[in-house]
Amino acid sequence: MAVPPRTIVTLPGLSPVSNPIDLRGQVVVGKVAVDRMEKESGRMGSTFGGRASPTPPTEGNANYLEQLIRDVRQLLGPMFDTLDAADRKGRASKTPPRKRHPLMVAVESVRAAIATFGTATPTVNVSYMMELVTLPQTFERWKEHPLWPKMLKALGTAEYLHTVITLAAATFLVDAGNSVVLHEAPVGRAPDLLLVVGPRRRVAVEVKMPEALRIPGRPLGFEALLNVIKAAMKRAGGGAKGQLSRQQPGLLVIGGFHLYESDLSAFNQAATTYLTAATKGKRHAHLIGIGLVPFGTAVTRGPATWAVRAMLGMPITQNPGYSGDVALSLTGTPRR
Repeated sequence: MAVPPRTIVTLPGLSPVSNPIDLRGQVVVGKVAVDRMEKESGRMGSTFGGRASPTPPTEGNANYLEQLIRDVRQLLGPMFDTLDAADRKGRASKTPPRKRHPLMVAVESVRAAIATFGTATPTVNVSYMMELVTLPQTFERWKEHPLWPKMLKALGTAEYLHTVITLAAATFLVDAGNSVVLHEAPVGRAPDLLLVVGPRRRVAVEVKMPEALRIPGRPLGFEALLNVIKAAMKRAGGGAKGQLSRQQPGLLVIGGFHLYESDLSAFNQAATTYLTAATKGKRHAHLIGIGLVPFGTAVTRGPATWAVRAMLGMPITQNPGYSGDVALSLTGTPRR
């Protein structure tokens, strides 16, 4: 459930009105509706915004890593053990599967790291560890949403990466002050999210999770990221049946797991180049911008221990050729 920004909320009881009130273009709802919206998607600002409680850096040790696995198991419930058992069976097979479930890859990496704490040189893959850190932070607030069972089920499938990025994008947009609908289309192609910007107005948000941005292991740079953006926009489609149809304003969001810091600025440069060229070619005038959801990491190393925090955010490159009149709240930078 979502209500437009600047909605008029009525309180219980009678409210005397002494003068006429112009309600044209306004939405009037009861406080119950607002409470329900916050229950389903979390309080605005509770993850990326001002209501978020920054936690101090956590000392990385075996106990901390074990707790990460317990937290993810609690979030997923029985599905975690099902995925874990299937992954162990697959790895023990004479013909192991070509692709393992990404979450189980991360879990097994953390388990291997725990074992090294009994040696003189503990070794941790920070990228995989941060995946386990970020997953509960992103998903916990959505557990009361009506679509939570479907989202949870998607985590156990090939849609894992896309689902994580979609909910991270939805979380950021809610915390930035937008009303977000997790969109399900009865038939055909449809955007992953809708932003409710008025009584009858919506903004389409399409999320793409390219394989090239799944822990690439090296800086990708401008040219590679420009190609990623071109391919994502082409797959989304701007035609009448596209996920970012020209019939309504749109926002393209691209996800990446554990990109290098240099790739954040390179992505902005690539998105700016793409959108500038599109403007000159009189294309994508309905597109508000292109966003990036990077699951990043901030690490502080000491002489004997290390501390780590998730770096969360969704920087958005705005389209200079956007011709619409919908103004979204798109502020926000990665929070350390």
